[in-house]
Amino acid sequence: MKKKNITILGGGNAGFAVAGFFSHLGHNVRIYKKSLINNQKFIDHRIVSKGAVEFESRISLVTGSMKEALEGAELIIITVPAYYHDVLFDELIELFDQKTMICLMPDNYGGFLLMRKLQEKRISNFKKVISLNSVLFACRQIDQETTSMKGVKNEIMVSSVYQEVIDEGLKILNDIYPIFKKGADIFEVLLSNMNPVVHTAASLLNAGWIETTKGEFDFYREGISPSIANIIEKIDNERVAVGFKLGLRLDSLLVNMQKLYDSVEKDLYTSLSRSGVHTKDLAPISLETRYINEDIPYGLMPISRLGKLLNVQTIAIDTIISLSEIMLDKVFDKTASDDMEIFLRTVKTATF
Repeated sequence: MKKKNITILGGGNAGFAVAGFFSHLGHNVRIYKKSLINNQKFIDHRIVSKGAVEFESRISLVTGSMKEALEGAELIIITVPAYYHDVLFDELIELFDQKTMICLMPDNYGGFLLMRKLQEKRISNFKKVISLNSVLFACRQIDQETTSMKGVKNEIMVSSVYQEVIDEGLKILNDIYPIFKKGADIFEVLLSNMNPVVHTAASLLNAGWIETTKGEFDFYREGISPSIANIIEKIDNERVAVGFKLGLRLDSLLVNMQKLYDSVEKDLYTSLSRSGVHTKDLAPISLETRYINEDIPYGLMPISRLGKLLNVQTIAIDTIISLSEIMLDKVFDKTASDDMEIFLRTVKTATF
């Protein structure tokens, strides 16, 4: 195995776990963590993983300087929430080496945004951007040195807004950890992220409990009842129907639970509420959570837009979007949906 220089942009749950794991596999890993201030940095930083995968590894550098984090990088992995993509991409475009592969983990419609920003900067030759449907793990950062790995996915799907770089990106990733498979196209990757399907309805429909207890309940085991699971399944059915109109045969959420986490349950309610990977995690402490602020505008809203463009009804999805905007008294950003539609009309016009 050739040792790779990998930079992780994002030091939250996902970035922390991926950095520790790839370092454990023998690679040189740096983390860019924007919240570090005053040139703060940690050299040879220790990470301990507990749970489904246990290890102790060392990260060569954790820094608040993106420029420092990117030095010598052969692979850049972006793990920040999608609502940080805009600002992060602006800084990245000024600093990155165009020989380096960029990986969006997960994409969350960021590939369209990065493509547009590169075009606006007249950077036409760079196309090394690959997109994943998910993070490798179900994980939580416990403290500055410890991550809890509750589950490792059996496969991760890969594609790109630039078809010609997919095979190269796939090889780079599988040389590091061989669980990556090629998706049919970028839309199969985007529509195979299960977070918006589950998180949004489960959060909104448990609003009273979340606000009363500050999230002090088991989000999956206690928060997903049979009726909430029924709504989640309707959202999932609409996602699959949109994919079918795009020529994709998407796996249902239930099948995803079976494939990714070896679930043996036969119905969605039981699969979610008894999931050994997802239960025993607390709910968000308020509705101002990534489960809404990311998964609505960078998850459900693009699916709803696709439904309108392709003449597929998305009643359950539209209901959850409307409910979220009413309850949080905000109008969510439509940039992800707009960029996606522009891509469809200019690059993938055959869809129509």
